[in-house]
Amino acid sequence: MIDLRREGSVFVLTLQAGENRLNRPFLDALNRAGSTDPEKLRTALAATDIPPDQLIVPYLGVKFDANGQNTLVRPILMQVQKGKYCTIYPFELASCEVLYPTPTWADKAKG
Repeated sequence: MIDLRREGSVFVLTLQAGENRLNRPFLDALNRAGSTDPEKLRTALAATDIPPDQLIVPYLGVKFDANGQNTLVRPILMQVQKGKYCTIYPFELASCEVLYPTPTWADKAKG
């Protein structure tokens, strides 16, 4: 759920945890647009160019193409190993080795 409302001169944005990665790009565009007008927001979003050091996720940045897709996003793959989530890709961010082949459910149940 995303909720955007104006309280006086301040914009209030409420996001569920899963949408938290949208905070920075959306608020940046909102500030640059100076308005909640859909066309102004769309124009500001289309011009977005945020470097990776300003993000909370390990993307290569945020920059949208003509189709509205972030061309700098990259997949982040995780596995559950020994009951805990760990990053396995991209390799330079991996917190554990890729476990392959993945253990069967019976093997997982053994612990």
